[in-house]
Formats: sequence, C-alpha cells, structure tokens
Amino acid sequence: MKATPAALRSADQLAAVVGAGTLPTGVQDLGRRVLERVSSPVRIAVLGAPDAGLAGVVNAVLEGDIVPDRSGMPPLDLSFGLDPAIRVVTAEGQESAVDLATFARLVPWDLAMVSLAAPVPLLEKASFLLVPLEGRMPDIEAAIAWAARRADMAVLCTTEPGAAGAGVEGQEILERLPEALVDHTFLAVTGTVAMRTGGGDSLAVELDPEAQVRGLHWIGDGAGQAQRLAQFRADLFDHVSTARREDLESALVFLDRYRAVPEVGPATTPEPQDAGLETKAPATDVAPGVDAARPDPVTDAQSRAPAEIVCFLSARAEALSRLCDVPGGDALEAAAPDVLAHCMESIETCAGMATEDCGAAGLVLAEASDLMLLMQLEATADAVCDAVALVLQVRNDCESLLCA
Repeated sequence: MKATPAALRSADQLAAVVGAGTLPTGVQDLGRRVLERVSSPVRIAVLGAPDAGLAGVVNAVLEGDIVPDRSGMPPLDLSFGLDPAIRVVTAEGQESAVDLATFARLVPWDLAMVSLAAPVPLLEKASFLLVPLEGRMPDIEAAIAWAARRADMAVLCTTEPGAAGAGVEGQEILERLPEALVDHTFLAVTGTVAMRTGGGDSLAVELDPEAQVRGLHWIGDGAGQAQRLAQFRADLFDHVSTARREDLESALVFLDRYRAVPEVGPATTPEPQDAGLETKAPATDVAPGVDAARPDPVTDAQSRAPAEIVCFLSARAEALSRLCDVPGGDALEAAAPDVLAHCMESIETCAGMATEDCGAAGLVLAEASDLMLLMQLEATADAVCDAVALVLQVRNDCESLLCA
C-alpha cells in the first residue's frame, strides 16, 4: 500500500505540529506516538515455540530466503533497508554490525538480539519481530508481553494448537496477549498434512470461542500449500492496510483537535533513513530472559503520579456524570461530542501528570490516549460508553498502583 498524497500531507502537518513544541506536555508525547505510527511500517510480532517454524512463516510471506532458519536463534527484528545489514547484540550486551559471512559463524545461543535489514518491498509496509518462546512459563509470559508492547499485529505460529509435546501452544499464547491485540492476531498452523480432516483443508483445531483471532490459517506442507500461503499472505497484508488506515485516521483526529497547524513546505518531510536500523530501540531493548535488564529506580514522580491522577479524576467525576445523564433513547449519541471531549481532556491531563513516570502509570496513560483518539473518531453512543469505561479503568488502575 503506497502512501497517498493525503496521507503524506497529514504526516507533514503532524510533524510540523509536534516539531513546533507548543503542545501541552502530555499531548506532545501523544503526538509523537501518532507521528511514529503514521511514519513507520506496521509492526508484526511473530510468536511461537522454536520448533514452530517462525522463520519459515516469515520467509514464505516475503517469498524469499530472508530470515536465517537456525536452531537457537534469539529475537530477530526484520525491517526494510536498501542494503542488507545485520546488527547483533550479544548476551553480554555488546552491539556490533556484521556481514553475512561473520553472522554465519556466530553461535545463535551467544546472541540476545538480531536486527536484520533487507531490500524487500513488502517490508516497507510491515516489519517483523520474531520472538521464539522457550524456557519456563514466567520467561515465556515476559517475552510475550515484551513483544506485544512493540507490535500492532501478531502472528502466532504453532505446529498444532493443543498438541501434546509441541511446546508453548497457540491457546497459551492467546491467553497472554493483550485483549486489544487479539483482534489483530493471525494463527498460523505449521503442522503436517496429518492435520487435515475429511480429506479437505479444514483444521482439527479447537480454540477458546472468546478468543476472536483475525484469522486461522493452515500453511503446512502438502498439496495446495502454494494456494494456502497466497491466501494467508493476502489476508495478512489486507489487515496491514487496515491498520495503516486506522493510523491515518488517528492522525487526522489529532490534527482536527489541534487545528493550529503551521504551514508545511516540502522541506518538512523527514528524510528517510537507510536500513531503518538507527531508528530502532537501543541495544539494551532485548527480550526478557536474555538481556539481564535491571528495573528502573522508583522516582518521586513515579510515586506521585497515580495519586495525582486518582484525585484529578475523582474531581472530574461529577461533571462527567452530568454530561452522561441525558434523557431519551438517542440523547446519549447527541451528547457524544461533549462527553468524548471531556474524557479526552481528562486523559490528556492525566498523561501530562504521568509524563515523568517511566513506570506503570505512564504505560497505562499511553495506551489510554491512543484508545481515546479512536473513540473520538467514532463519536457514537457505544464510543461514549467505552470512553467512560476507559476513564474509570484508568482511575482503577492508578488506585491499584497506589495499593501495590
């Protein structure tokens, strides 16, 4: 999906608004996140046991031998780059760039993270974060959470959901994914033709009926594999296009709310960065269980933020109640703009309070700010209910942080 002139113009305007530095602190941070999402490829986390064929699935999607399929591979970040490049982080935290020959001689178990760039056009639409899941369940849960925070979509690879001895199973991963990501998740079954039932291509797979994944695809070997892979690729990138449209809609809502947009000339368009490697997270940003990461010290801001947010939302509760207390079947939808504006202002103010908080309160408000943008775009009675519930959830989460 190529960027349209409208999308490019919106990105330019958003960059100008954020670059002006005139927005409130919490709103400025939200603007940076929206701009990053509009300017970056959709990021897909690929999760599964080491024997579930993560590299094979991504190579099949990209129609090339791009990702090395070696035993013991650590998490791997794959993005677009005009010149193939490999950057590795060792288990000791040392980062370096290596060529293909050197990389082939490295022992995968000695690595904590690999960043790979390749000149594949599809990578301009979507980048991939491959995270093998192994070890004890706490380690697996930490790795899933780490990947989910960095992903817009997910592909769960499994040899057969529910199969004994298959390592971590698809259902186990789904149960640990954030609810908001499950609807943007595909399940890729990489088992053999023995999984086929009744001589057709149906799958003998039983999942929790409440786990509404975006799609379930069998891409194992056997007759018809090429057609199954083509369908999987088409469904995956159709959803990538949908995710990109949602990012653009978020940018348009942000710009509409903060209408004081400076005039933008051609020079304001950010220069593309070769390989995209320098824009990635620092070398220490590797999966739990392999980076020996130390927790950040608890600052005064971290301890104050939840208390300030709870007090602020308590003071705003009465005004929110009055806005929602409207008679008539259609009155709530008529009141939607006012209620959503009130909720958005509350979340923005709370985000400002949590700006210096590098802990849980900051994460709670970052996610809440993104969700509020989408609710404002809908402006329906259902969006009003969701917005009010979100404000209450933020308050409850901060109260829980105070009690922890």
